[in-house]
Amino acid sequence: MIRHKMPKPTDGKAYALYLVEEGNPTQTGWGDYYHIRAHMAVVHRDSTTNCDHGCEIGGVRYGDFTESRPVDEVLSHLLVNSQGNCDAKNRSLYAWEVELRDLFAMDLRRAEAAVFILRTVQRRMEKEAEQFGSPQTFGQYVTSVARALGCEYILFQPSWQAERYRNGGKTEWADGYRYHAKSVGEAVARIDGMVFEFVHATDDVVSV
Repeated sequence: MIRHKMPKPTDGKAYALYLVEEGNPTQTGWGDYYHIRAHMAVVHRDSTTNCDHGCEIGGVRYGDFTESRPVDEVLSHLLVNSQGNCDAKNRSLYAWEVELRDLFAMDLRRAEAAVFILRTVQRRMEKEAEQFGSPQTFGQYVTSVARALGCEYILFQPSWQAERYRNGGKTEWADGYRYHAKSVGEAVARIDGMVFEFVHATDDVVSV
């Protein structure tokens, strides 16, 4: 059995979680779901000057994990998932999970790496919860995962891209785009604001 170690970003790069909304929070149709998902990403430090307090940055790559070890490959498929039912009378965002997605080829090395990464994240989050308490909001949950993964930033979609994606367009990753970045500790309020918008999006809708 291979003795795995948690990956670390190579020189000149930093890990980040990139938040994506899937679905429009104002939808009310039966069977419609809303998700906030946080994908692993890599930030190139040469484009992060003075980015500790919510500035715009570029140089972001999805799945830019250059090492060939199984843990690096598996980590590039990690995401934080959540779900909300759009036709629920009392809306909430539930099913907070750390998952692996789209890892299509699974051999023993990748399977062991996947178990190692998921267990390490869980163990680190449990250790943090023992000291500070369990996350009470989705924003707190995401940032706890980020710290467990060694992420320095939480990235948010540009407003034009988020609006397009809400309306059924496909989200894209490109080096030329500018992403709004916040340090992990500062991102809680913004994430919870996204959840608040979904939960209360239909408060003014009157059924006839």
